[in-house]
Amino acid sequence: MNLFLDLLTLICICAAGGVGAGLRWLTETRVQAVTGDRLPWGTFVVNVVGSFLLGVLLGAVSPGGFTAQVFGLGLLGGYTTFSSSIVQSVRAGGSEGLLSGIVHAAGTALGCVLAALIGLQVA
Repeated sequence: MNLFLDLLTLICICAAGGVGAGLRWLTETRVQAVTGDRLPWGTFVVNVVGSFLLGVLLGAVSPGGFTAQVFGLGLLGGYTTFSSSIVQSVRAGGSEGLLSGIVHAAGTALGCVLAALIGLQVA
């Protein structure tokens, strides 16, 4: 690949990542407004939906291609958030008890894996 195409790909990934982060914020705040602040349902929804969409994307296009990089790495990478989910699991474990933190972390991981597998099957 030449330098121009590498730079263009980088710019597209960065732009898509910014859009994904904005969509994450919108989704999280809307879900939390409905569910309340007791549990971090907004982050859970974002990660499960993002995993499903990534499964659909990677089932439909070449994993190393431009489309997968921009929409998978950029848009969906900006949309989903593993680090926030882990922090929320730790917080839940501290405020609600260790079992709550473990259930949140395990439930998120299982939900995301299942959503990605379903997404791959849909594509």
